[in-house]
Parts: sequence; structure tokens; C-alpha cells
Amino acid sequence: STPLSRGERVSFSFGPRWPTILFHAAQHSVMGMALFLTARLSQTKYGEQLGKCVLVGGCLLNTIVMLICAAGSILLNESNTTLNEALMEMFFSLSTAAVLIVAERLVLLCIVGYGFDVGAIAAYAIYRDPQNWWRQAGHIFDSVLLMGVGITAKLQAKSVRRQAWSLISSDKERYDAEWNLLLEDPKTVMQLEELQATVTRIASSCSTQARQFNRRINPKLSTVSPSSKEGACAVGRAGSSGFRMCYSALFQTHASPSVQDLYSGQPGSVDPTSPVTSLDQLFAQTYALGPILLAKVKAWARPAGLFPVRQLDSNPRRPEFVKWSEVEGTEREERVKWGKIKTEERAIEKLLRSYGSDVSNLVDLCRQSIIFDNPADLLACVKAIRDDAEVVIVRIKNRLRTDYDSRESAGYRDVLLNLRVETEETMVVGVETHVCEVQLILRHFAQLKSDEGHRNYVHFRNARGE
Repeated sequence: STPLSRGERVSFSFGPRWPTILFHAAQHSVMGMALFLTARLSQTKYGEQLGKCVLVGGCLLNTIVMLICAAGSILLNESNTTLNEALMEMFFSLSTAAVLIVAERLVLLCIVGYGFDVGAIAAYAIYRDPQNWWRQAGHIFDSVLLMGVGITAKLQAKSVRRQAWSLISSDKERYDAEWNLLLEDPKTVMQLEELQATVTRIASSCSTQARQFNRRINPKLSTVSPSSKEGACAVGRAGSSGFRMCYSALFQTHASPSVQDLYSGQPGSVDPTSPVTSLDQLFAQTYALGPILLAKVKAWARPAGLFPVRQLDSNPRRPEFVKWSEVEGTEREERVKWGKIKTEERAIEKLLRSYGSDVSNLVDLCRQSIIFDNPADLLACVKAIRDDAEVVIVRIKNRLRTDYDSRESAGYRDVLLNLRVETEETMVVGVETHVCEVQLILRHFAQLKSDEGHRNYVHFRNARGE
């Protein structure tokens, strides 16, 4: 206030105080630097993980700086503008870091929460200074807009999921109806119970994870010069030309460890501390392992297994299911519909949607399926796979359990095994560590499959982000 006595000097400073200076200096510089480093790190080998850590660190640092600005504004009794904006920025940085750490799918909730935070702070500012309410009009508008966008997007996502469920509801009802018919037969129920008991025993003996790992490196053999490709090529020559051709693709990738390390590892050994990080490597192994797995599947199916065979009539898309023992060695063997390798597009989708870009979790690139008339034949196949000395089962899922929730698979049921094939041939070409997938399906469910039903399931899967 102006002094009453004349002649007395009073100094006024209209410049901003340190909380305001710190706020404006750090508001864009901290997050800008974090985003810049994230963009640069994305070009490196472990760019996604490092970039995420840097971005979370930037958010946390920005939160601390904004907290200091807010505390300084309160202590120095500054205007509400700096305090409000610092609190808004602090909440946004903290919620962003939390979403990145906990679950990125909560981003819509983060937007709604930030909008609510902006509105609450603006309302408090109006309560403290109602005469200048118009200064907070922009923040109120931002609050309504952010919450509206977040809520609308959330409702839209739920609407898409409901539509997807409506597409597969009829298929699910047919699958469930077929399952209920199976349960009406006491003999079938006993077979399903025996199957579950067998699956439980197998699952308890699985000592390794269902992930893709490299060989355990032998230090004495890994001293070969990494620039020499002849050694690895020489090993590949022991297999067929198809194996050599698909493995040559590995020389053009940046897989870790190197191709030479993969061959110099100890055959038949799995290093659980060295997950596969190259999608190219997985696909090369898949093409090499495919014929070997197919030969195994044919042997397991010989007693009672069936395969879909293309018809030559007017409806070639509707296959008939024929026992392998009746097809093997005949002209119809060429018309058997074998399992296909997962496409690159679907593999990348699954990596980004379900596995957080962790390549080692892809264990179904190489896959085959066998169909059976009844649970007893299916159980016999499970036991044959379990007793195969050249097979290591790493995971088994039984969706033929009586207590299985069919909503998880839109009514579809089967028995799924993830396994490794450890033969002399797989060790020669270096694919004995590759985990593949074998599906055992009852004929009742295989017959209900259709192209339209699969398209509906793909839409349902996409709506769920799987």
C-alpha cells in the first residue's frame, strides 16, 4: 500500500516470481526433452522399452517440478493462475506415467480424469475469485471437452463390443448346444473327466515356460568369428535345401544372439534367460520346423485321427472329415487341408495387442490340428503325444472341461498343446527350441466351423483388441 507520509520511497516489482518462471521454463522443456529422447531411442535395439522408461521418467520429473511450483505459489501467496496451471500439469504428468506403467488401455480413463481435474481446479478458482470467473472459462471448456471425448470414446468402444458379440452370439449358441448334447451321454462325461485328469497331470509336469527361447550358448564354440557365415551355412547343408533357404533369411536380420551363436549353442538345450527377440528368426524356424511337425501329426493321427479333405463337387469350401488311415497314400491325400503358418500381419497384430511387442510369446506360428470322433480317441492322442520321447510339452490347455467358460472363446472348444520337437533333424537345423502348437478338436465342433463364422470371430477379436 502507498505510505501516507510524503517523500518516502517504495519499490514495486511487477516481474514474475520464481514459481511462475520455473513453471513456464519447465512446462514444455521437460516433456519436450523426454519426447525427443523417446523418438531417438525408438531407433535403437531396445527402443520401445528404453523409450517408455524415458517417457515415464520425464512425466515423473515434470510432476515433481510442478509440485515445487505449486508449493512455491502457495508459500509466496501468488496469483491463482500459476497454482491452477501447475496443479493441472502435475495431475496430467502423474496420470500419464501411471497409465504407461500400469496399463496403456486406461488412456481413456486418464483423459476423463484429467478433464475432471481441470474442471475441479477451475471451479475452485471461481469459488475463490467469483468476480473474475471469465478467466476460467477456457479451462471449463477444456474440462467439458476432455470428459466428453473420453466418455464418448468409451461408450463407442462398448458399442463396438456389443455389436461384435451380437455377430458371434448365434455361433456361440450352436457350439453350446452341441456341447450340451455331448454332456447328456454319461459315457462321454466319464471320458471328459478322464481327459481332464490326464491334462492336469501333464500340466503339473511342464517345467518350462511357453515362450520362444534360444539355445544355451557354449562358450567354447561361440568363439567363431561372427563375420564368417560359412560355418553356419555348412551346418545348414546337413538338412534339406528348404531348410538352408529359409535359414539364409536369418543372415539378413538383426537377431540377437547372432545366427552363428544359434548354431554354436548346445543342441537340445534351452536357455530360459535368452528369449527370442527377432520375428524373422521365428518365421525362419517355423518354415524349417513345419514339415517335421507335420510328419509327427500324421503319426499321431494314424490310429483314429481325421483331417478335412477338399471335395471335388460344387461346394469345395465345405470339406469332409476323413480318417487319415483311409487317406494316407491315396490321391485324396493331396486334397487334405493342413494347418497354415500364421501370417505376418496377424503375428504383428498379436504382438502389439496382446504381448506388448514381446516376440518370445508367439508360440503358434507353426501349427497343425487333428480332429476326432469322440473324447476317447482324443484322449488316446494326448497320451501318445505325452509318451513321445521326441516331444517336450511346455503347455496344455483343455477347453473341453465341464467348468470351462465358453465366453472366452465364443463357444468354441478344443485341447491345445504347445510343444517342442527334439529330434536329430531339428537339432541339425537348430529348431529344437522352437515351440509350436497342436490343436485337438472334436468333430462336432469342427463341423460347425464356417468361413462366415470365422469372419465374425475375427471382427469379435478385433473389437476386443486381441
